Amino acid sequence: MQGRIAAALGLSGMALWCLTAVVTRPSYHDSREPLPGTITIKRSNGRPRWCSKCSAPKPDRCHHCRQCGRCVLKMDHHCPWLLDTCIGLRNYKAFVLFLLYTSLFCVLCLDTLVRACLALWSDDPEVVVEIPLLWIALFALTLLLSLTLIPFFLYHVYLISANMTTLENMEGLSDVRLQDTPAPSSSHSQLSRLLVRPEERPKARDSKINVYNVGLRGNWAAVFGPQWRWCWAPCGKLSSEGYTFPVNQTALRAMWEQRDYSDSGDARNEGPTG
Repeated sequence: MQGRIAAALGLSGMALWCLTAVVTRPSYHDSREPLPGTITIKRSNGRPRWCSKCSAPKPDRCHHCRQCGRCVLKMDHHCPWLLDTCIGLRNYKAFVLFLLYTSLFCVLCLDTLVRACLALWSDDPEVVVEIPLLWIALFALTLLLSLTLIPFFLYHVYLISANMTTLENMEGLSDVRLQDTPAPSSSHSQLSRLLVRPEERPKARDSKINVYNVGLRGNWAAVFGPQWRWCWAPCGKLSSEGYTFPVNQTALRAMWEQRDYSDSGDARNEGPTG
């Protein structure tokens, strides 16, 4: 029993530490700071990404949060349940660890309650009807939290393994291109290609191609940092400063093959170099 109490205190303490890190480490982008000149990904029209709300350029994978009223670096989502906090680059690791430790705490509570009820029932089968109402309420609450948190945690495990954010998973990643690649075709040429026969039109772009997927180890290091000894704690050095990210060149070329930027309608042989 003492071991369970120690485990419960340890898990609750870690969850509280992670929650504090989530709330106190916002990932806001300061629009007054100039962006570095090594931006890798541009908008599909060849121009730097621009936030109309902040009236300032915004980095790659950065999104404007309507609730916060600011741009968030590598924004994942806005969480109203954790003190109305935006989850982004600097607090995403702490958020995932919070889900992990809270889920483990709920599982431990469920196991303890079930064991206690089975012990009472084995001593006296008729005592089941006398189980305190508080125990039933705690069991229902922890069961509900477990059924909510565990699938949510597993969903973020999938996102980390694929190096995607929630927004990128929902919206796709088809509108990205490398810096210094040829500009898209003009609106006149695009309109003229709409008039050709359906079988001659370019194929639709695949929004499921993920150019940020650099392998399982690299994807997890992008969230938990290069120092694996700190993977269990909401601290440690980040792998990215929030402005540039590693790119999978194979996936980028596959995405490029589905585009048609030249006026002649055939730019598939002019993919990005590197």
